Amino acid sequence: MSAARHLSDDCRAQLCTGLGRALDAGLDPVSALGAVGDVCNGQLHGPLTLCANAIRKGSSMGVTLERQGLLSELDYALVSVSESAGRMAPVFERLGERYARAHARWRKMKGRLMLPAFIAFLGVLVLPIPALFAGKISTARYVLGAVAAIGLAIACVHLLRGLIAHWRAHGSPTLLTRLARVLPGLRRLSLLHERFDVSEALALSLDAGLPASQALDNLLHGQFNGVRRANLVRARAALDGGVPLANALEEAGLLDSEGGFAIVSAGEQAGRLEQSLRHFARGVNDTLDNLYDLLAQWIPVVAYCIVAAVIAAGMLG
Repeated sequence: MSAARHLSDDCRAQLCTGLGRALDAGLDPVSALGAVGDVCNGQLHGPLTLCANAIRKGSSMGVTLERQGLLSELDYALVSVSESAGRMAPVFERLGERYARAHARWRKMKGRLMLPAFIAFLGVLVLPIPALFAGKISTARYVLGAVAAIGLAIACVHLLRGLIAHWRAHGSPTLLTRLARVLPGLRRLSLLHERFDVSEALALSLDAGLPASQALDNLLHGQFNGVRRANLVRARAALDGGVPLANALEEAGLLDSEGGFAIVSAGEQAGRLEQSLRHFARGVNDTLDNLYDLLAQWIPVVAYCIVAAVIAAGMLG
């Protein structure tokens, strides 16, 4: 289970997209699981086989996938609702699209940061060279420092990957949410992610036939993020007070007071709430793409400046 819970976004995208397509083609859940057994280079063959065996014994697909760590709590809540309504295919396809977007964004950011990180590493190795030639440090000390720098870099990479995997496995706040608590500039990015996730999940729940109140309850069952849970509780309380869903989401900060509220409110009044939530989610997603593109452009520039300043200070010192 542990290995499954540490799946990358790319692997989850392949799994969800494959299941969605197989179910949409008319395969039953057991056959669909068999059809996607080779995704992620076959590393999910074991967990998927256990899921298929559990379904044959009468377990539901959502429960078995969640127990094997193949679904997050929120994903499980959505799949369970859609399974009851007989509409799992579109839910899995939407989940696949969401994970594919997350993977593409992270790959773009990682690609832009690889060169600055490499240059910073080279800077650490080059910085002591003047002192080495001046006889201020011995060759053994330089080699020892270089080995220590390499070991420290590898340890930091593994530690970061382990922390991210641990947070995902235990439903803890995402890395972005944690950084947003200390870096005000990232709060807008975290808020947009929250609005996108909530609006898309609500649309999927409404599409499965749930009323708005149960759709919010469904989201609450799948949330470990304390800030997001508090906002959903506020929205649920406002909905219980008799206000429309659009107003409840706006009061909880899950819709912006301008375009988002107007879109969802108009859709709710016209009886097209699900479509309006999807439209709002697409708009938020486009904004997120633009912000990530901007970050991908400027973060390397900042990194280069920092590296240059550190190397220059070391050389001059």
